[in-house]
Amino acid sequence: MSAVKIEITPDILNRIRVYAEAFASCRPAILTLFAAGAPDATDASDASGASSEDASLFPFAADSDRGLGILLLASALHRPGAPGSAGFGAGAASVIAGLYRGYGNDVFRLNRLPFETLRTRTDALAATWDDAERARIPGILRSVCDFFFRVGPLGTWLADADWEQRAGELAQEIYWMGARSSTRTKARLFFWLACQIPGFGARADMRPRALRFTWPVSDGHMRVLFDIFKPARGSIAALRRPEGRGEAFAELARRVFPDEPWRLYRPFEAFLCPDGQGGFQCRAVQGGCRPCALAPLCPAAPHFLARERAS
Repeated sequence: MSAVKIEITPDILNRIRVYAEAFASCRPAILTLFAAGAPDATDASDASGASSEDASLFPFAADSDRGLGILLLASALHRPGAPGSAGFGAGAASVIAGLYRGYGNDVFRLNRLPFETLRTRTDALAATWDDAERARIPGILRSVCDFFFRVGPLGTWLADADWEQRAGELAQEIYWMGARSSTRTKARLFFWLACQIPGFGARADMRPRALRFTWPVSDGHMRVLFDIFKPARGSIAALRRPEGRGEAFAELARRVFPDEPWRLYRPFEAFLCPDGQGGFQCRAVQGGCRPCALAPLCPAAPHFLARERAS
């Protein structure tokens, strides 16, 4: 149980549920590349811009060991705070997709490629990334592939221990995965991605671990905290601590969605998060501010609603 609890009224709790429901059909960009996981044409989701060919790029199921391997590669390349107009995690998904087109299932053995060969390929695939991020990609991918060989089938690895322990192992054993981070955001993101696979978090071998897990916390979570919840002054210091806010938001997620606490991460992550096109990701999913259940409490909504009335 969290040492610091986020106190909210029943009205705000209901508004959060309604706001989050709009994200139910949103899928991370990497999951749109699996044949069985591609959204249909009516999906009001984080559209990845993938072609119909890309929508069946990976011929294996997302919850297979290879599918989970793809999710781990994608989470290792995740860039928190990157613009999301092309879909959640679209930059990482694009790099992984490009590597799979070039290498097929050898994408799980990139550690056997000469470093310079891999770097030439990833530099081309991540040409729009900043120099420091792009330079790290080969080392990260090779480290993930080393990890595959050490642990074996990922499904068994996930089912055999508590996920907090497993997140720590990812952070310690994979390059640039958060060994020195108190939040381990990228490591935690892998477990969240896995739970976006329909039914994965409800599996008998996964459910107890998923219900206890502390999900990643983003800048959007902190915007929700201070703009919507407005915590009491006495709890602010504790909520600013990475460990404190992680536990507090995990406890809140269990209150909002008792059976599927992982569902709260993306709605909060998108809250007032720039979409790279002059707007916010939450507005794109909600269809503007007018239909949004949080609009009466949101500091940005009056500005956008005034613009709508004036147009």
